Amino acid sequence: MNNSFILAQAHQHGQDKESEHGDRGKDKGEGGKHGDKKSGDHDYAHMIISHANALRLNDEQLGKIVRLHLKHEQEHEQLKEKLKKSMQAFKKESMKPSTSDAQLRKLGKDHTDAFNAMVEHHVKERHAIHAILSEDQKKELNAMKMDHDKHDDNQGGGYNHH
Repeated sequence: MNNSFILAQAHQHGQDKESEHGDRGKDKGEGGKHGDKKSGDHDYAHMIISHANALRLNDEQLGKIVRLHLKHEQEHEQLKEKLKKSMQAFKKESMKPSTSDAQLRKLGKDHTDAFNAMVEHHVKERHAIHAILSEDQKKELNAMKMDHDKHDDNQGGGYNHH
């Protein structure tokens, strides 16, 4: 299997995800809300895959990263849904005058726990990807990320879309 084929598969996977979710909420004017995938807004694995040539990833490394991403994708979606539901529950109850402070604190803690679970998921995925890379590739990646930061600052954004 060559890099171009794996990159094409990974790119197609990203396109499939966008087309599955691309129309969500648009009829209600909800497009672009926090948590919705925007075009080009991928996770860490996609960012690494998109720089496969610059990082000189071999076929085995690229395959491992793609499989790792696919393996963790379902868990990520479940965590994202739990995070969304916990925030909605908090918002709903916070608007009711009869909701107790204790209940709001519990809902807030539930949301914080869901957020922390998402953070841990991303940290573990990054560690797993970094374990696949050589030391030279990690150095190159760190240099590339610095360039991305400069690019984002020049655009006035400061928000990294990878």
